[in-house]
Amino acid sequence: MCIRDRGTSSAYFGLCAHYGDMSTALRRFVDSQENMGLSSNPAMVASIVSGLVSNGHAEEALRLVGRCSSVRMSIELFNSVLEALLLSRDATACFTAYDAICLGGGKSSANGAIQGRPFTTYGVIPSAQTFSLLLLAMQKSGEWSGTAALLGQMQRAKIKGDATTLNLMLKGLLVNELNSYAKQLHKMMLKKEVTVWPDLESAMTNSSVPPLN
Repeated sequence: MCIRDRGTSSAYFGLCAHYGDMSTALRRFVDSQENMGLSSNPAMVASIVSGLVSNGHAEEALRLVGRCSSVRMSIELFNSVLEALLLSRDATACFTAYDAICLGGGKSSANGAIQGRPFTTYGVIPSAQTFSLLLLAMQKSGEWSGTAALLGQMQRAKIKGDATTLNLMLKGLLVNELNSYAKQLHKMMLKKEVTVWPDLESAMTNSSVPPLN
């Protein structure tokens, strides 16, 4: 297949991901850059990065992102990067990336990256998927201390999470013993008829903290 434009390339990389043939996708990607002079755009890179992640090649996905540092960051590309970081050896890198791209940088750590600073002028405003990935990183790493600040960021961005996102947020609030916040979120979930996970419902009833596993 001859890749003549960026739209075709993104669709082609998606097909390669579907059939688990990312080696061909990478060859075509390199060929489009080196031999056809087709510069990358965020959609192209996001497509191939997501394909690599979905096929278990998170480290290769991160190496590719490093080689494409000149490509403008978009929220789709950023979320694909978070997916790769989530599956990497250090899921807390998701917090550092969020801090740098969405919150303007500064000193980052698993405990301190997510603070109440304004979103940056990079044009990358977090989406519902962004917050879901960050909460999954918290669950994987056991670093829940940024939960309340993350909830504030979601509210400022006027983003409504899905059932998984809200349950993970509730878990983080309970782990941090932020019971008043937890009660408010729990009440909202019940009002919106969002199914609360059994262990969290039990925690709300018994005023105990659920296990982290």
